Amino acid sequence: MNCLAKRVGFALIAAAVLAAFAFAPVPAGLDRPGMLALGLTLFNITLWMGNVVPKPIAGLLVMILLPVLGVTASLGATIKDFISSVFFFLLAAFAIAAMVRNSDLPQRLMGLLLRWFKGSSRLIVLAYMLASAIISTVMSDLAACALFAAVVLAVFENPDLGLRFDKRFMKCVMIGVPIGSLAGGIATPIGSSSNFTMLELLFQTNGMEVSFFQWMVVGVPIAVISVLAGWAALCITFRPAPLTCEEMDALRSACGHLGPLTAKEGKTIALVTAMFVLWILTSYLPGLDSTMVAMIGMVVMFVPAMDLLTWDEYSREVPWDLVIMLGCLMALASALLSTGAIDWVANSLLG
Repeated sequence: MNCLAKRVGFALIAAAVLAAFAFAPVPAGLDRPGMLALGLTLFNITLWMGNVVPKPIAGLLVMILLPVLGVTASLGATIKDFISSVFFFLLAAFAIAAMVRNSDLPQRLMGLLLRWFKGSSRLIVLAYMLASAIISTVMSDLAACALFAAVVLAVFENPDLGLRFDKRFMKCVMIGVPIGSLAGGIATPIGSSSNFTMLELLFQTNGMEVSFFQWMVVGVPIAVISVLAGWAALCITFRPAPLTCEEMDALRSACGHLGPLTAKEGKTIALVTAMFVLWILTSYLPGLDSTMVAMIGMVVMFVPAMDLLTWDEYSREVPWDLVIMLGCLMALASALLSTGAIDWVANSLLG
């Protein structure tokens, strides 16, 4: 009952906020549609804060209210802003994440780094951070973090091994994996759904086009510095103890014994590599853009000769609520731009 009362209370607050923007005097430099666009933005945020309805439903409600209140010309025009290049890029990005998750490539990468960084507990922490960062460049931060955390916990919490890892070492790994995942998401536009959304908003608001390669020129160094800085901070703070031979063998066995590279994994590596090359070439080849490359790659995954992904596997990976919510936000952002509300806010704050 308290939860219901809270939701009703936030619904009333949201309605009051929207009514205030609908009937309040319009300030200089802004018109009524722009005022209503700002009101709908706060209305949407209030619905989210109170969990009045699911976030995608709140976004759809705002899309309906945009033409009803006269902010946009029609619902059809609003829907055109919803179905932007971000929508299709996200669909393809989640397909890449599903393809990588369904393979043993993350475990193979982790096993390779463990073999390179053998003997030192601090280097093992760095290996886990680097592996999660590299995988996070092609899938969401949260998915990469969950993937590697599960691999680590399978060893740390396995009573059959009879091992008691140093608590300082376990803290370093369990904190380092999310740090690495977050840092890797900065490296490429597909590392996080917010990255490509930001690129689209930059283009809509300022006409600024940032290519895939241009993003990586800045993002990769930031990601590397973030991983190394986080690793250094963890090692200085917790000072993990050296690992025993039995502990090292347990960590390696969790990512080893996978056998030779399978044909499916080879095709996955080839496809991801080809997509990265094409994304970089979008800076130099007219007519080729990042969304087109992502969509082509997604289609190739389902081609009979490839069979890298099934539709059921893909459907389970896609967070449709996030896709719908981001589409609604793009429609609202377009309304804020077209009515001049964004310029008014910027001039009011910075003028």
